[in-house]
Amino acid sequence: KYEAVKDSAHALRGGAASVGATLLTQFAGRLEKMSPDALRIKAAQLTEELLSVSTRTLAMLDDYLAERGHRQAQTPPSG
Repeated sequence: KYEAVKDSAHALRGGAASVGATLLTQFAGRLEKMSPDALRIKAAQLTEELLSVSTRTLAMLDDYLAERGHRQAQTPPSG
């Protein structure tokens, strides 16, 4: 299970970094570096933190996309 967590954290870190989701990137990086014992001991806390960080990240991405769409709607077509 430890390797599965590390592999998932690595994939999450890469995906988050590719869209500029700094908080999620940092969280996933911390997960990757944790020992099996630390992961086991802090599992409940890490699960709550993941939920919080992912919720905040999604809200920020939604805000970004809404603002970007708003700006594009105000830009007159070129041509």
